Amino acid sequence: ERLAGGFHVRAGTSYANPIPDIQAALGEVDGMFPDDIQAVGSLAGARVEMKQQDTDQEFADFYLQGVDAGYTDSVAYKFTMTAEGYTSPRAVWQALQEEPGTAVVSSFLVPAKTNYNVGGPTPPFRLEGFWLEDKTIPEVYIQARDPRTGKEQSLRVIGVLEGLAFYAEGVITSQATLNTLLSQPAPPQAYMLRLKAGVNAETTARALEASFLEHGMQAEALAEEI
Repeated sequence: ERLAGGFHVRAGTSYANPIPDIQAALGEVDGMFPDDIQAVGSLAGARVEMKQQDTDQEFADFYLQGVDAGYTDSVAYKFTMTAEGYTSPRAVWQALQEEPGTAVVSSFLVPAKTNYNVGGPTPPFRLEGFWLEDKTIPEVYIQARDPRTGKEQSLRVIGVLEGLAFYAEGVITSQATLNTLLSQPAPPQAYMLRLKAGVNAETTARALEASFLEHGMQAEALAEEI
């Protein structure tokens, strides 16, 4: 549950044929009842260029994810540290959706005083000026740029995710903020689903794949994957 963020199935579709309305489409899946799925969050993303604002950093290629309200209302991941004024994980997730230009980041993008990742890969982009062990995030902004148009967007970092947030990597903002940056909206290509108690995740994953074959859907039961 901690690693999966409260979700039970993850699914992805092809970029060439996304699902226009996942909520409506799920009601038509053979072998599933409408109330089998308690929550579904959709994720979109795009390759952009990023650097920390007001630093000497150069822009680096990085993946920016945008999540919808279904995701932020349901995800159970907590935070190692938050910006001042955000007193709970729920407050951070709610702000991500309601406050344009906000973002949360993985803990590997923040330097730590004690580094146990000896020999691990170095991300192309990393924050600076504070430590993972600090209690509060200072006023830190990420400058994101669409390489196709040159348009830029400033993202205020309001949360650093806990290390166990395995399925929430990199830099995450809302889909609305992501689409403000891009020249055209990015369609959701990934979904996280929370199931009603007693519903089999593996059976649900296979039913999703069968129903959305034309969309190239691949689905996994998170407990099995973990």
